[in-house]
Amino acid sequence: MINFKYMGKKLEKSINFGHKNGLHIRPGQIIKSISEKLLSEIHLFSKKKNSKVNIKKDGLIEIILLEIIKGDELILTAEGEDAENAIDIMEYLLARDPYHIETNINEELEIIKNKNWNEEIKKILVDSIINNKPK
Repeated sequence: MINFKYMGKKLEKSINFGHKNGLHIRPGQIIKSISEKLLSEIHLFSKKKNSKVNIKKDGLIEIILLEIIKGDELILTAEGEDAENAIDIMEYLLARDPYHIETNINEELEIIKNKNWNEEIKKILVDSIINNKPK
């Protein structure tokens, strides 16, 4: 759904959470860190918990308390001038599982390389995948 607002766009996308171990501290830290580099306000709504968080403004604990597990249906909303990138990046981080031990690192690095994302964000993602820890 695309709605144009006064100063930017508002986009919404429904996704299924893809991490095998649920949304815990490590992916939560990365999601939060990346959101702080984006201009858009990004909200994550859990249909299961009927609860919404502002990924950028709310604390990590509020995100973790959504108790998101693999397969949960989530709604991502981004509003701002980089809303399309924000949705694309958050979808990548939430719908895929780039940090799982069974993940093909080269495949993940190739996906990131081919994205039209800010170079700083790409570097954070590449470093976090290679080091298997948040930056």
